[in-house]
Amino acid sequence: MYPVEDNYVVDSNGMTRSPKTLVELCIDCVCRNLVDFDDILPPNLPKELVDQIVHSLVKHSALTATTLRSLRKCELGDLKLSKSRGVRDEWFSSFVSGETVERDIEYASHSSSSDASFHSANSVRKEPTKSDSKEIQMEPLLHWHESQMIDSSMSFSSYGDTFPKSVEIVSSTSQIKVLDLRGSQKLTDRGLLQLNDLYALEVARLDQCYSLVGKGFLVFSKSNHLHTLTVSNCRCLTDEAIVNISHLQSLTTLSLDGCRCLTDISLRAIGNLINLQQLDLSQLDLLTSEGLKYLMDLEMLEEISLGWCRAINDDGIKILASQPGRASILSSLCLARCRITDIGVEYVASLKNLRELDLNGCQSISSSSLGDTLARLPRLESLDVSYCSDILRSSWQGKISALRSLHLSYSDVKDEHLSRLTNLPCLEELTLDSSEITDWALAHLAGNNVSPNLAVLDLADCDISDMGLSHLPKFKQLKNLSLFYCDLSNDGLEYISEMKNLEVLNLDSREISDDGLFYLRRLTNLKCLDIFSGRITDVGCAHISKVKSLVTLELCGGGIGDLGCSHLSSLVNLTSLNLSQNESITNAGASFLVTLKKLRSLNLSNTKVDGGALAIFKDLKQLQSLALYGCRNVESFHISFLQHQLPNLKCLRIGGSITRDGTMRTQSDNDQLDEDMSEEEDDQESDNESEDMDIY
Repeated sequence: MYPVEDNYVVDSNGMTRSPKTLVELCIDCVCRNLVDFDDILPPNLPKELVDQIVHSLVKHSALTATTLRSLRKCELGDLKLSKSRGVRDEWFSSFVSGETVERDIEYASHSSSSDASFHSANSVRKEPTKSDSKEIQMEPLLHWHESQMIDSSMSFSSYGDTFPKSVEIVSSTSQIKVLDLRGSQKLTDRGLLQLNDLYALEVARLDQCYSLVGKGFLVFSKSNHLHTLTVSNCRCLTDEAIVNISHLQSLTTLSLDGCRCLTDISLRAIGNLINLQQLDLSQLDLLTSEGLKYLMDLEMLEEISLGWCRAINDDGIKILASQPGRASILSSLCLARCRITDIGVEYVASLKNLRELDLNGCQSISSSSLGDTLARLPRLESLDVSYCSDILRSSWQGKISALRSLHLSYSDVKDEHLSRLTNLPCLEELTLDSSEITDWALAHLAGNNVSPNLAVLDLADCDISDMGLSHLPKFKQLKNLSLFYCDLSNDGLEYISEMKNLEVLNLDSREISDDGLFYLRRLTNLKCLDIFSGRITDVGCAHISKVKSLVTLELCGGGIGDLGCSHLSSLVNLTSLNLSQNESITNAGASFLVTLKKLRSLNLSNTKVDGGALAIFKDLKQLQSLALYGCRNVESFHISFLQHQLPNLKCLRIGGSITRDGTMRTQSDNDQLDEDMSEEEDDQESDNESEDMDIY
């Protein structure tokens, strides 16, 4: 994790490097040997230094239960474990009550600036009073001057500038401002409660902590500076959790997306958080329209999401829209998949300040009714009406002039519907996935300059041909283009090669081959290219290797072999590479890919790569996800090797099975273990702090 030879800093482009500073080298040395320390780091280290140590440990994926234990008497500023594997309750056992930090407090009235520099940046300086005398520890005073008699009634002023220092006993967690435990699936309420005294906490992120229920949120009872709390997809979270934080009026952002056990009781508790500005209640199926009345006092609310709350209907929208501050403050509203009709849409029209409106899947609203509402929302910039059948049947021209983003996927949009739109000067993003439009619609939009600022265009699964692509270069600002499932050939790619500003291109056609990629090498700004099921071979890889700007590349289902991998190895900026279903790639081809040092995601599923290639990947230190579905001879010792060599690897897809605690198991393991033995193995694995990663 901390190689001794790593004594330089490489720039973001990977082109130049410069020596590390002396401080950086010292921090590397401390972190490298942290697990070998007999005890813990000494208290009273400057907080800035502790923060740098923690940041380095996180960056190198070396923050584990062991290294965290060594920091238990240091003042932590941020605790970010979202990239750490195997976080569980035991990691925080060192933070239980009783583990404290001695922090110097200078009582002298004229301390030098040099002395002060050794104190923590958060040390509290205060003038002593007579009532403080009994709080002074006797032992430090006797060491200061053993022959001097201490009179507790003596005036402190008599000591003058020579009065000794005392210590303040604080918790090592009392200065944490950012707590990030996202993805800690094994963390329970018991573990969370061990992080006591979070007085300074400002941001807490607990998304995907599936084992949290509610009592653990008592740990935030003293976090009066907490302004952001996200707990998305905590599937077992109950109303108790929300009740336990309902007194924190400092909260401005609260995300509960996917916490499906929450009910109207939580809404009642949220009603006390009067300073909330962003509230995400998506996918909370147990919420009712009646429960929205508890949000009455949240007058500062700017954004609210009720998407996929299937019990919310027109009555709920009426309640919400009529509450104080909604018309003038609310700027973003998500009602995706809610059971609303034209009546509910009419209530939305009263929200004059609305800038974002999501009605995805609200199939009971009509085109004309929504058009009338849009005419009364002059500030609306983003509209999602995907999965709303015939939603463009009536004309909206003149009603959506301020729109920057319009999503119309799966909404039965036809050429005649788009023909009524003649001037959308602000439109930057248009999604028409699975619409019934043809080349004529593109000719209309491009030829009549309907949306001159269009930057993102999604035409997936539309009836577009090579001739339709001839109109696309007229969109001078276009950067993102999706043509999945369109009937295209190499000839169409010649038109696309004229779009010099293009950064993202998605294609899917068996008619695209190496000749088409010859045209694409002209796209010098292209960052993301996805060609699924194209007839791409090693020759095509040679063409695409000329596009050095590529960051993400997917060439699936073709005829690429080891030679193609050697060509792609020159794309040093790649962070994600998917070569799945290219059956000619072997371990020899995989060995060429180790030059791609920036890779975070690699997919070689259904190739001839086998378990022997895993040793090759040990130098891809940034790798976070590796997919090898269908690859043979991947055994447990291969997996253990990867876990040790790749500290950032969090997801390994090999087609094995998953234990109940989320750890890996290969097929050969399953053949040898029965249910009782697997339970015993789970218990043993809980003692290993860093071995866990998601395996599929």
